[in-house]
Amino acid sequence: MRFNDLHGPRFQWASRFRVAHPEYELGDNCGSGVHGPGSVYGESCVGLNFALPQVWAHRLRLVEEVSTRYDVEGFEWDLLREPGHYFPDIQKGRSILTEYLREARMMLDRIGADRGRPLGFGIRVPATLEKCDQIGLELKTWIQEGLIDYVSPGVHWETATRMPFDDFVRMAEGTCFRVYGCTSEQVGPGYHRRPPASVLRAGASNAWRQGVDGIYIFNFHHHIGHNLQEPEVVFGELGDPRTLQHKDKLYVGTGCFDCLKKYPRGSDVFQAFDHQLPEPLVEGGRKTVEILVADDLEMASRRGMIQELVLRLIVADLTPEDLLDLTLNGRHLPHNPQLEIPMHRGEG
Repeated sequence: MRFNDLHGPRFQWASRFRVAHPEYELGDNCGSGVHGPGSVYGESCVGLNFALPQVWAHRLRLVEEVSTRYDVEGFEWDLLREPGHYFPDIQKGRSILTEYLREARMMLDRIGADRGRPLGFGIRVPATLEKCDQIGLELKTWIQEGLIDYVSPGVHWETATRMPFDDFVRMAEGTCFRVYGCTSEQVGPGYHRRPPASVLRAGASNAWRQGVDGIYIFNFHHHIGHNLQEPEVVFGELGDPRTLQHKDKLYVGTGCFDCLKKYPRGSDVFQAFDHQLPEPLVEGGRKTVEILVADDLEMASRRGMIQELVLRLIVADLTPEDLLDLTLNGRHLPHNPQLEIPMHRGEG
């Protein structure tokens, strides 16, 4: 269940609860700080105010209904959709949210005991511990108290190939807590409207390399999967690092195209972690971009398995007055809008 879905009337009918109690919405008192004229989220927040005990009780009843009426394995709350839209004051709401999870955990444990089989409890969260803390998620406390069984860090609305899952993995050391890396959604990097198979492989490979317990798939519903060029990759390869070895991968250093149009310098809400790119070009400036590559390139090169490594740079908003000079390892490169640079072993 999405903790506080803001899609509203575009995708759902309003419930009787929402129609009868418009005063339970956050309105102009949302603590996320992203509302206002011209905002993606609108001038006021349609999310529910979880500081109200009536909202709290209603949502717990929904969890109980799903978990008792159906033979589910567990329950998940998606705190990434929409992050920070729960309280008038996020910091004051931290302890409320923790107490809320305690009640949900106790209820699920009770239902599991009655059924004779425990129910799991997991959450989706932003891709860094810093962002989780920023929106009031007390993950360390939740793990120490055993309130949740797993966490799935991810991004909001894009495919990312490098996220710091290792911070979550370290937090889980010595516990039964599990980390499932959510490396993918529907939009993809750069100008790709759907994530190519090579990008999905790259993101999953880097997640496995950091020690995650599994890969979490989000938002690959029918029309997204139907439009993927290689849909079998999602469920046929990503779930095991061995099935990803020795296959083409595309590692991406920037966010998705649609996100970048709305948030050129990144967004706390949508992207959930700080991207290395885009970066403004300035005369004499320097920018180091680190690319995490999960494959053993030395081994693959020795076995003759690498045909080429390609570095693709996208430079946006060039004007006729701009002069762009590219060099690689001291070698001048001719200007070409579609230039692809072969990267052979030993050349950087």
